[in-house]
Amino acid sequence: MNGFGDYSERDGHTVILGWQGIRTRRLIELLLADRSDGERIILVDKSLEQNPMPDVIDYVRSDALSTPSGLQRAGLATAARVIIRGGDDDETIAATLAASSSKSSAHIVAHFEDERAVELISRQCPDVEAIGSLSAELLVRASRDPGASRVADRLLSAESEDTAFSMIVPSGTTPISYLDAMVGLKRHYGMTLVGLSGPDDRNVDLNCPTDQRIRAGDQLFYIADARQAPDEVLWSSLGEEKLPLSDDVSDTDRDGGATSR
Repeated sequence: MNGFGDYSERDGHTVILGWQGIRTRRLIELLLADRSDGERIILVDKSLEQNPMPDVIDYVRSDALSTPSGLQRAGLATAARVIIRGGDDDETIAATLAASSSKSSAHIVAHFEDERAVELISRQCPDVEAIGSLSAELLVRASRDPGASRVADRLLSAESEDTAFSMIVPSGTTPISYLDAMVGLKRHYGMTLVGLSGPDDRNVDLNCPTDQRIRAGDQLFYIADARQAPDEVLWSSLGEEKLPLSDDVSDTDRDGGATSR
């Protein structure tokens, strides 16, 4: 409760660096809605006297978000993902550099208010996903395309259907054209393929040529009602006209009809 626990033996969990009151509480709620594992989230902060959400998270009190001992007790070395949002951009930068310089293989996401901080971290720590405010972009897009903000909300919310997810194409998968993958994933798994990124490519192509080849290691972005495990997709058969499916897979059309396969 007081933040002096040690969770360094935990594996595959989520670590949050920084407590911002209602913002972090909402973040945790969304993470819990989208969580596919059974591990509790670990929060690291320097100012809280006690765990603010003891029913759903564990708490590590640290002298600073970048203090190595605090990161170690939070199990950063074996975490699956790290989300960083300090009290200001300077604190977030320090925590991001500390997390990035550790030997952790976790995916690190950091939020900044200033776009210059985003550019700095993107240059210094290319493996970190630095995120700035999207408010200005959404305002412009919504003004030109009414309803665009509602689309963005649905795509990013873990509490709604039609949410954006991603998956890595498993090793050993035979290359397949983007068109075959798009049609096959939609027809047999109810997934709408919207983007592709190569293993070493930081850019995402949201309008791929139909003959673009999808290969093992590529990251696919798709819209679906629920997350799909890569090993549950019969990749070698996506381009075939008929695909053997399990009994629990069904397609539902926009008119409300459903066909079990």
